[in-house]
Amino acid sequence: MDFKKTVLGLSLALCSVSVYAVSITSPVIGGSGDVKLYSSNGTIVTEIGTPTFPADLVTVLGGNAAAPGGNVELFASSDGLSNAAFASASETTLSGSLGGNAITLSSLTAADWATPVGNGSMTLGEKWFDDVLSANLTAAEYSGLALPILTYYGAFVAAGGQQQFSDANISYVEETGGVVDVGLAGFIDAKLLLDTLLGTNLTGPTIAFSEIVQIDYDGISGYLYGVGPGSVTSSGQVSSDPTASFTGNFGLTTGVGGNLVQATVPLPGTLALFGAGAAVLLGFRRRQAKL
Repeated sequence: MDFKKTVLGLSLALCSVSVYAVSITSPVIGGSGDVKLYSSNGTIVTEIGTPTFPADLVTVLGGNAAAPGGNVELFASSDGLSNAAFASASETTLSGSLGGNAITLSSLTAADWATPVGNGSMTLGEKWFDDVLSANLTAAEYSGLALPILTYYGAFVAAGGQQQFSDANISYVEETGGVVDVGLAGFIDAKLLLDTLLGTNLTGPTIAFSEIVQIDYDGISGYLYGVGPGSVTSSGQVSSDPTASFTGNFGLTTGVGGNLVQATVPLPGTLALFGAGAAVLLGFRRRQAKL
């Protein structure tokens, strides 16, 4: 037995199955094209007044979980819209290639917030809001809220809260072994912002949660967001504007046990009933046509 050849063969076999993170390439802005780009010097994040595409877009997406860097904000003007204007607004997209497959990340529309998710008992907006509170409050605080969750959510919507969290700030997009990781820049503590929208003072010293981004990649379709103290890490930087944002990095993943929330899929029986109904209707129309 040639030990050297055996070791070499084993090494080559291990290398062939090694998995490395790859970043998004050839990024392009689409949809409404409403974006802002932010650059970072490692500690201060500043808006790029007149960005150059695609060069600046490639640069701001060059971060990672350890050093998020700059970011691109999709649907940048959303938080200034009235509820009526937001209801008819269209999405802004970031598309590119990731691990040899096409990927599209999108801002949210009013229709997205109203999309049934999971088992269909809640909309995306209702689930996100419930997750925000349940992940940040103790069980006693959560169960002891003065009002029902949906009442708080109604106040959030009325105050324009959906617009505030539809414009995801994307710092990086990576793929490892078919799993996508997306970094969203935001507040490491958004309690003041949420309290202001709700017009109340929620229990709890800090409240951590991210914006929501829609993803479509290689058969994976749904929404990504992070909630709770464990979902965010310090970015080591802050925005230069009065909002003092981008202090946190939400590392979101499509992997098992990750952050992917998917729209409700009709049960097979429901699809069968729909198909049968469509067939009956088609037959009825054909008979009418022959009369």
